[in-house]
Amino acid sequence: PDNPIELAFQQRYGNIISYRWYGDGYIMIGFSHGYFVVISTHIREIGQELFQAHNHKDSLTSIAISQSLNKAASFVKINDLKDFIFFLIKIHDLTDLKEMYAIVTLDEETKGLDQMCWTDDGQLLAVSSQQGSLHVFLTKLPILGDSSGTRIAYLTSLLEVTVDNQVEGESPVAIAVEVEPSFIAVGPYHVAVGMNNRAWFYALGDGGVERVKDTEYLGTVASMCLNCDYAAALFEGKVQLHVIDGDEQVVQEDRQTKLFPEPDQKYRILSHALTSEFLYYGTDTGLIQCFYFEDWQSVNEYRHTVGVRKVFPDPNGTRLVFIDEKSDSFLYCPVNDSVFEIPDFSPAIKGVLWENWFSNKGVFVAYEEDKVYTYAFHKDTIQGSKVILVGATKLPFSHKPLLLHNGELTCQTQSGKINSVVLNTHSFLNNPHSDTSKDKLQWLLQQAVMLKRFSDAWNICKALNRSEAWGELGRACLHHMEVELAIRVYRMMGNVGMVMSLEDIKGIEDQNLLAGHLAMFCNDYNRAQDLYLTSSYPMAALEMRRDLQHWDSALQLAKRLDPDEIPFISKEYAIQLEFVGDYTNALAHYEKGITGNNKVSVCIVCSLTYKSLSVASVTE
Repeated sequence: PDNPIELAFQQRYGNIISYRWYGDGYIMIGFSHGYFVVISTHIREIGQELFQAHNHKDSLTSIAISQSLNKAASFVKINDLKDFIFFLIKIHDLTDLKEMYAIVTLDEETKGLDQMCWTDDGQLLAVSSQQGSLHVFLTKLPILGDSSGTRIAYLTSLLEVTVDNQVEGESPVAIAVEVEPSFIAVGPYHVAVGMNNRAWFYALGDGGVERVKDTEYLGTVASMCLNCDYAAALFEGKVQLHVIDGDEQVVQEDRQTKLFPEPDQKYRILSHALTSEFLYYGTDTGLIQCFYFEDWQSVNEYRHTVGVRKVFPDPNGTRLVFIDEKSDSFLYCPVNDSVFEIPDFSPAIKGVLWENWFSNKGVFVAYEEDKVYTYAFHKDTIQGSKVILVGATKLPFSHKPLLLHNGELTCQTQSGKINSVVLNTHSFLNNPHSDTSKDKLQWLLQQAVMLKRFSDAWNICKALNRSEAWGELGRACLHHMEVELAIRVYRMMGNVGMVMSLEDIKGIEDQNLLAGHLAMFCNDYNRAQDLYLTSSYPMAALEMRRDLQHWDSALQLAKRLDPDEIPFISKEYAIQLEFVGDYTNALAHYEKGITGNNKVSVCIVCSLTYKSLSVASVTE
């Protein structure tokens, strides 16, 4: 360089032993007296120590930095009071060098440590010694895990998989596996691990874990799913479905295995999922196929406009979230082939988990690297079915969600452990109502209502003891067509008229007719009319408009539904128009309402009335 800069450090630091560049022009320097210092090469910061620490009381030997892991390692020789020599490796977080991430002790070395180096991905740290040995430490585990119902399986060491079910109170079971796996799958009774084109299957029983079989596939397995009887492996655009145990007495011979797609189907499968009764898969052509095990054939398909990248069915297989190649997401209901766009869906979403708690079906979360979004599917409302975004929760660093149960997210960490995160959208479950402020309770009530947790919302309303809170819950019950609960709420409010009206309609089985009545109670008359017209009793729309004295709308409906009612509606409309002084239009509607000899007399009466009023006004 043309203009080299020489930097001097304090004598108490000792000699420079090691240094490493990292980040945007930063240098970490290790000194012989146990100090390490961070400086910047930026012109305006030259000569300044950005950080200085004396974490090693004895001599520091070497430092190494992993930028992918955002960690720094240093090691030092320690002499204790009994002249016993051992070596410490300290791991620091580069975002906060004061924090110690981990400490590793080496007491079998006598001559000392020499050098250390991270792998590019930061997963391994290698340390060499002066006596010629090499120590390799695993700094982070691959985050591999899967869930089935409330059971989860996750990697706890390179050759160990742990199966756990904390919801059911089962003790964790550790399985020693053959190789370091690249995929893990768990079902109700089995666990599968594998790498490349091979998978090993283990049966979970009361007596422990038993290895069942190992299987080789026709290509490198990208992912695998299990249910009670079958395994489905995705490789090279195909899915191989086969029985796990291979017991011919349980499964018919012609249903032992099947390869998707069929030879005449020219598409690539991009993702798949298993439920207890169905195999779902999405393709690069936008096809979502549903294969039913009972009939051993495809029973449903949906064609999307672009390729389907990921599919996530709910535990029953009656609803499915899919993400397409544009990173847009939709909820698909195979029962009636309805599709609903998921609002505010982040393009960085990595996966979706459905709620496994039996009383809160229709809730799911979509997670990205550092955030979880909670969604709720409102199936039966007076406005029709739709998906809403309930809220978001910050996800701790390097946490992969595996299971959602009653608002609690079970996550796997890089250290091979699991950690639970309570969703912000479910904070009403952990707040004692007696110790919570009124404003906070009002916010918790809104959460419970959006998640359709009406029993929790009821308890919050009792704690609030405000008419506004009961009114909000009552309107929510009407919106979600919860008639019985709405009766209880309005009875609690003392609203006798609403209680009697709801009692009259609570036995109606026609959903559109019931929704029409509830929309009318919510003063949403246009929506009520639309619902009435699609119900088994469309005359309710005409009756509503007539009762509301919406005469123009009533006449339009009468033309379609019951022309015989036009004279009577016209007469009532004419009376109102005559009362407000609009005699011209009143006369026109009288003429529409009355025929024959009565027409002459009514016209004369209306004309005389008009003339009398005119004369009176002139006289005045």
